[in-house]
Amino acid sequence: MQGENIIRTQELRKQRVEELTGTKQKKNIVLQSKDKELSVLETQQKEKDRVLNELKKQGKNLNNQYAAKQKQLKRVEGAIAANIKE
Repeated sequence: MQGENIIRTQELRKQRVEELTGTKQKKNIVLQSKDKELSVLETQQKEKDRVLNELKKQGKNLNNQYAAKQKQLKRVEGAIAANIKE
């Protein structure tokens, strides 16, 4: 009886160790997958930030060009008005 209990306990422990090992392996796989996904997301975020900065620069340049064209237009309108008065 006692020998059977010892054998049964050993078998149960062995099964439990196998279960825990399997669980640990599954968790490791999930963690590796998560790390890969995070790496991809970080790369995408960096690319998004780079594109956003480039678009901001382009927007600033376009605003400066627009302001310069507005000034030029006012000078031309002023010159036309001056010629009309003469």
